[in-house]
Amino acid sequence: MKEFEFHRQLKLVRRRLQRFRELDGMRWGFLSGLAAALLCLAAGRLWPLEGPWMYAAASIGVFTAAGWLYGRLRRVPLAEAARTMDRAEPGEERQDLLATALAFAGDDSPAARLQRGQAEAYGAVYIGELKQRLPRPRRRYWRLAAASGLLAVLLLVVLPNPMDETVRKNRQARDWVRTQQTETERKLEQLKAETLDPQAKTALSDELAELRQALRQSRNPNQALDLLEEKMRKLEEMADKLELEQRRREDWLEAWKSRADTGKLGKALEMKSPDEAGKAVDELRQKAPSLTAEQRESLAEALRQLAETAPDEDADAQRLGEALRKAAAALESGEAAGADRALEELAEAMERDIRASETKSGQAASASELAAALAEQGLDLAEDMAASGLAVSGAWGQGGRAEQLAAGSAASGSPPGAPSGSGASPGNAPGENAPGGRGTGEGNGPGDGSGAGTGQGQGSGAGSGTGGRGQGAGAGQGQGSGAGLGSGGRTLVTTPRSIQGGGRVETDGGPTTGGSVQKGGKSPVLDGVSRPYEEVYSDYAAEAKRSLERKDLPQRMQGLVERYFTEIDPGS
Repeated sequence: MKEFEFHRQLKLVRRRLQRFRELDGMRWGFLSGLAAALLCLAAGRLWPLEGPWMYAAASIGVFTAAGWLYGRLRRVPLAEAARTMDRAEPGEERQDLLATALAFAGDDSPAARLQRGQAEAYGAVYIGELKQRLPRPRRRYWRLAAASGLLAVLLLVVLPNPMDETVRKNRQARDWVRTQQTETERKLEQLKAETLDPQAKTALSDELAELRQALRQSRNPNQALDLLEEKMRKLEEMADKLELEQRRREDWLEAWKSRADTGKLGKALEMKSPDEAGKAVDELRQKAPSLTAEQRESLAEALRQLAETAPDEDADAQRLGEALRKAAAALESGEAAGADRALEELAEAMERDIRASETKSGQAASASELAAALAEQGLDLAEDMAASGLAVSGAWGQGGRAEQLAAGSAASGSPPGAPSGSGASPGNAPGENAPGGRGTGEGNGPGDGSGAGTGQGQGSGAGSGTGGRGQGAGAGQGQGSGAGLGSGGRTLVTTPRSIQGGGRVETDGGPTTGGSVQKGGKSPVLDGVSRPYEEVYSDYAAEAKRSLERKDLPQRMQGLVERYFTEIDPGS
């Protein structure tokens, strides 16, 4: 269809009408956005919503844009533009010139051409007065509604929100959980970088990976603390199980060493030396042909008894026991070739057992250290939660399991009696103890540096470290009045002359707290000298103060040490 001048005039009018439609859409969208913003802000005062003003601002913007888009998509047709132009002015008669010209645009008759000419002449006048003929619509109600809505929104934003404190606590809780996630991921990366046996590293990495995944799904600090406690307990159990296997293995090796014919084999296993184990087996192989029938039978019986007493829970020990049975059967048969093969298999089994024992020792130590690290990590969270008025379980409270683990991993040089995993305190050789301690047995010398004092008496006794695994104990003779928090007096304290004594030396494994034996420097007292308790106390207190200055202990550890010396202060 041929385009005429009135088509151009209609398009100009249609463009203006389209802008008016878009403007109306924005107005309605803005009012709808204000209503949505008020709902968001009101909800933020009823429920702990974080950042309701952001949702309110987004609602206004989104609804306004949606209204404009709606007006944009509703296109104005040319017929509506024609009807708008043909609208009669007040006092005039409607002529429908543009509507008629548009309807007969395809007609080329003289009447149609004449009518188009009249329409174009009218359209030219209309376009010349377009702003006066088609002014922008004014919506007074819209301005009033918009002003009222904006005022209400501003008031809700400015006035204090009773939910702000709850929102702050929720945000803080999420930050705590994210911190635990970050710390766990950091520990996992550190574990991957350590030079551990792959089997031991995998077992520990799996535990940390499970903890990391659980923390990622957690949003509650109490739940995060429970996850840390559960994983800490599992790592402790892992370390305890491995250490129990090691102790049973050591007991088993004592039976090896108690016999002359297997003593070197047992010592090689105890030393965890594959070379020594190979040498011991070679020596046995060379000696086997020269043995009498009775000697071979005795040796075979000894090997068979060792195999029967292998720890049931230790799979590596059971495999070694099977190799012992084969060697015993081969020796009894008297066949040299079979005995050589069986003894060679025994050497291989011993080497495998040594490697497995080393792996378990490293895994046990790493599990203990990792459990202590998780305890320290959880204690920080527990302190933050307690400071915010949140309840925490007893494991994270003062003197709880987590604090004991963290104390066991503290720097060496803890003062006497401090709750740490070390069996000996700074300034004390193993078996010598601080005043106010608890001696085991009947002796009344100072004890292990923690707990209650002993009563009076005379006899042999043994002081032993507590809190760690595999800690040494010294035994000796002591005489004097007991010093400590028990029933003994505090007049004099007698220190042992030597850590060696006439009694039987025992090893106290201590409770499984994940500690380690720590050896200090020179004791602040002289061996075998009876001194007033006040002087001994001052010496130890001064040594503890110097130790605290040298070591960067956590604040709560320092508090425990200070409380300990306050309790045993002779002036209190």
